[in-house]
Amino acid sequence: MTVIIRAITDSGFVVAADGRLTAEDKKTPINGDVQKIFPISSANGKFAISFTGGRLACEVDLVRAFRDSASALALDVITDLPNYLGRLCAPIKSALDSCLFDPQDGRFDEDLPGRTIAEIFVDGFLDTYPRSGSIRLFHLDGHIQNPELYGEPLPHPPMIHGSEFLTKALYGDIPDLRFLQYRVSLTSPLQAETVVKITRRYIDACADPLAIDMDDFCLSVGGHLHVATVTRESGFQWLSGYEPVE
Repeated sequence: MTVIIRAITDSGFVVAADGRLTAEDKKTPINGDVQKIFPISSANGKFAISFTGGRLACEVDLVRAFRDSASALALDVITDLPNYLGRLCAPIKSALDSCLFDPQDGRFDEDLPGRTIAEIFVDGFLDTYPRSGSIRLFHLDGHIQNPELYGEPLPHPPMIHGSEFLTKALYGDIPDLRFLQYRVSLTSPLQAETVVKITRRYIDACADPLAIDMDDFCLSVGGHLHVATVTRESGFQWLSGYEPVE
């Protein structure tokens, strides 16, 4: 589990993530310095790829697999983002075909088929145009299915991927006053520093005993905050002071 916050500003994209990794119980922290945001590129694209989801119960390193797939496509010209996401996913789907998941593993959403085991987000520039997309990996009765690929609206206001309870408490139509101290305005103009503040406050809110009592997802949130930017001019860069731990 993790928290990813994605936003687009006047300068480009900002993507922020926590650094906590938990044991298989999804509650016990075992590492606070895990990197969850990475650069990927093609002949005409510059992107940040970010990962949410639990640990897989099979011997597939999702992050490594996606980075290897992106490297294999690095010299290709992308015509559209959904097509690129499909090609990016192809070797990962093949690797996961041999995995058998616990039928209850993953996040259940009544509006979606199966159970989600990971979501992957891609934000950046295709030629000079800003583009966002996502990949949903899921299984049905323990068997991996074809990934769901989405071309997404640009993340403005910021898109928050974390505790459904806490996100609603902070930024729902009627904010929960018990968490008011952690709320940050999402109105424009957004700057990278604003996204950092939103993410840090969100992580702090997840450490609040009340939030943990309401949603134990928050036990999986914490650790080192790392933040990347993607601009037309410079591509992927780490925000100064928010680099991942080496």
